[in-house]
Amino acid sequence: FLWISSALASSGLCISYYLTQLTFGEQEICFPGTFFSCTRILSSSYSEFYSIPISIIGIVWFAIALALSLLGLHKIIIIKILFVWSLFALVGIGILIYVEIFLIGELCLLCTVAHLIGIGICLLSLISIKK
Repeated sequence: FLWISSALASSGLCISYYLTQLTFGEQEICFPGTFFSCTRILSSSYSEFYSIPISIIGIVWFAIALALSLLGLHKIIIIKILFVWSLFALVGIGILIYVEIFLIGELCLLCTVAHLIGIGICLLSLISIKK
């Protein structure tokens, strides 16, 4: 399960990197003019936490999740740390989804994929602990 977690973390890292490029205007905004537009999400006042773009926080989270997934292949304590690390993500995901739906009124499709990946990593780490 940890190999799958590693693959998911790598995918989340790529998505977060792309979202960071979108945040800084280095790429064209994805899915414009739809309910799933990234434009309003990435340009809103909620797209930063203490002046740090949320996408950069995503890069750091996924990089650590990837490292823990790879290191956890041999040690149960690392898997437990990955699970706790994932629980922090669940809190952040809940807050971000609330902000997107209720405060901004749109969803960022790529952010949603990153959220699902974070949830998947949490579930896989829990399954790995149980085995």
